[in-house]
Amino acid sequence: MGRKSRAIVIVLIISLFAYADHAAAGQGASPASIVGRVTDESGAVLPGVTVTATSPALQVPQVIDVTAAQGDYRLTPLPIGTYEVAYTLTGFQTARRENVRLTAGFIARVDVC
Repeated sequence: MGRKSRAIVIVLIISLFAYADHAAAGQGASPASIVGRVTDESGAVLPGVTVTATSPALQVPQVIDVTAAQGDYRLTPLPIGTYEVAYTLTGFQTARRENVRLTAGFIARVDVC
């Protein structure tokens, strides 16, 4: 391989690294999350609660999770924005948290009792 060919290969490799770095930066801000635990008035955990987040920031109508055996839930990854979160379980009154504001990389802890 001649000197000119090596120079072209080096330039191409450097260009690929620069493009890859730019593409990674273009992925947008770090996603955010809403996490928490749902308990009843006595402090007992509530598994099976449907947790629904809605926001104009979403590209889908809503994001849903169901609390695990320990009452924990996790809604992630979420784009930055303002969310309303609803907690529903048969036999219990629906709870709502409004104006949950997420910024880049932020994990909002929203416990509900």
